[in-house]
Order: sequence, then structure tokens, then C-alpha cells
Amino acid sequence: MAPALRSSVLFLLSCVVFGGCVEEESDAAQRYLDLRGNALCSMNFKCCSAEQQQTGTQAECEERGALHTGFQQLSDAVADGTTKIDQAQAERCFADVKAMTCEEWARALAGDVPATCSGIFSGKAEGATCKTNAECSSQFCDLTSGDHTIAAPQSSGLCATPAGAGGSCPAQQDGCEAGLRCMGPDGVPVCTAYPEVGGACDRNSDCVSGVCLDGSCAEACWGAPNAHHVLGTPG
Repeated sequence: MAPALRSSVLFLLSCVVFGGCVEEESDAAQRYLDLRGNALCSMNFKCCSAEQQQTGTQAECEERGALHTGFQQLSDAVADGTTKIDQAQAERCFADVKAMTCEEWARALAGDVPATCSGIFSGKAEGATCKTNAECSSQFCDLTSGDHTIAAPQSSGLCATPAGAGGSCPAQQDGCEAGLRCMGPDGVPVCTAYPEVGGACDRNSDCVSGVCLDGSCAEACWGAPNAHHVLGTPG
């Protein structure tokens, strides 16, 4: 049985046996990770060619989600009560993801994220002191505290909303909405759209798909489960 399905079945059984659906906080982050990894990896293997697939099997793809440091931070924030996960909202989000066509999946990876994938987390409010993204409802801790001329992140910062196109952002962090990257002249980075499919690139990181072939960005296909904020959903 797949990890995500197993987690859901166990959770539902606990509702029946114990007469309630209050989930243990220690399990909430893992259950979210299972849902996220299953949805992303299902779409990766549905829409990517054999040459584009970055793992041999879907199970190996799902296991990669646990390797991102952001997940451990999320797990810690949930365990200590700083952040709560709306599992019902997460299930709606990832159900919508798995129902996508491959064309919709490519657009989602480029930033056209389902509305159901917002509002999954509740944590510290904007402007609150933080040390990790996982502590914040926005899932973004600006480690420059809004001073984006600082060359390197500090040890603590402030919860903030990821910036939209043209908005100021910290160059050393992922402080932009899905589908945007933080770049620009030294001292004045702004959130900028990635090149469109077919646009010029020098390296994989230049492209929202993460694939630069022969100097051109290829269409988005693989949503790495161990990459933070794929589809705007932290992991």
C-alpha cells in the first residue's frame, strides 16, 4: 500500500475506533509529506518520459521528499505547536493536483497553482520573529527582516508573504511566489519570471522546469518532492 494511502486509512480507522478525528501532532507533518510526495510523484510518472524521470520508480521519488531540510523544520514546528496543518485542505489540494492533465501540470509547475493549495498552514503571523520558513503561516521567514540589501541571511528574521513579480526579495532565499525567482543587480534583487519554454538559458536553474537543453528551457515536467515550495507547497 502506498505511504499516502496507508496514512489516510490509519487516520480514518482511528476516527472510527476512538470516536474522534483529532490527529496526533507528531503524525501530522508525516501525513502531509506522504500526501505531497504521492501527488507530485504520481504526476511526474504520469507526464514525464522515461528520459525525463529522475528516479527509477515512483516509490523512490516519494522517498526523496523526506530528504529536504525544510521537511524536518516543518516537522519540528508542528511537533512543538508553532504550526498546524489543515489536513483536509491538503487532501483537497493534492487531489486536485492528481486530477490534472499533463498540460495543467506543466502550467502548475510554472506557477499556475491550484487555489486549494493555499491555506494549508497556520503558524506565526506576518511580522512575527522566526528562524525557519516552517514557523510562519506564509511558509516564508525573511532572514533579512525586509532589508534586501543584506548580502547574506541572518540567524533570525520576520515572517513575510512571498513577493509577486517585481517585488523586492532576499537574494539568498526563495522569497517569491511560485513560478518566480529572486534575481537582479547586486543590492536590488526582485522577483522575476523565469524564461518561457524555448527561452534562452545557461543552466538548469535558469528554467522553471529545472531543465535547460541546448541553451533553451524545456517544458516543466518533473516536480522534485525534495524541492521547497514546488506548487507553493512546502516540503
